[in-house]
Amino acid sequence: MNQEEAKAILSAWRDMDDPAEVPGLLEALSVAESDSDLQDWFTRERNFDSRVASVISEVEVPPGLRERILSSIENQQEKTPSPLKSRSLIYFPRLIPLAASLVVVFFVSLLLFGPPSVDADTALEGFSGHISRNTKTSATPSIASTDYEVIRQHFNSVGVGSPPSLSPRIDDLQPTGADTTEWDGLILGIVHLQNDQSAEFRLFIFSSQKFPEPESLPANPSLRDEEGIRVLIWTETDYVYGLCSKDAQADVAAYVAQ
Repeated sequence: MNQEEAKAILSAWRDMDDPAEVPGLLEALSVAESDSDLQDWFTRERNFDSRVASVISEVEVPPGLRERILSSIENQQEKTPSPLKSRSLIYFPRLIPLAASLVVVFFVSLLLFGPPSVDADTALEGFSGHISRNTKTSATPSIASTDYEVIRQHFNSVGVGSPPSLSPRIDDLQPTGADTTEWDGLILGIVHLQNDQSAEFRLFIFSSQKFPEPESLPANPSLRDEEGIRVLIWTETDYVYGLCSKDAQADVAAYVAQ
């Protein structure tokens, strides 16, 4: 099963369905576990579904809606005689659930898409989650180099922007190579690093101006816990950085106050 086939199955699945009874679902879930891009997409889809369900559960149909609709229908019938009048009370009340649904959709749209902070939080969570999942993999760097200028040239060759020098926050970490990863259609640069105990780190670099919700980026270094991986995110000189490690010897928190 390829990524598109798995995405088609996952997009149609809802939690109320038993995974074992949905054809191809278990295989699609397995594909998502091994594909970080598909996993990012699936996480966003499930978050969106949860937000919709939460908002709908909070929406109340305006009191008296049924009575107002029936009264309006009856008044219209009195003004416009019709051979269907005797049957109208059978058919028109069936429109009441539809009218109520339209009201619910209206309020859901206002609540769901109104506040921009929801999307901002989702973007930052997606960024942090992708960094964590990428760090759990054992991918070999595309290039091996301890010279950051060589790494910058590599980033430029694949269309990834990078600062003239690495952040002084990580001065005691030495580059060992570089790679890239795709997140939400955007390419992030990855610098592989080591400390003097040979503990391995990964530094993700991306232009803060191209971030989906730049206003969501933390003004001060933010330490997040993503599925057992600690992720340090900060912005500096028009770039957003994400530092993390799966190495037990690596203390990411030590770089918060550098």
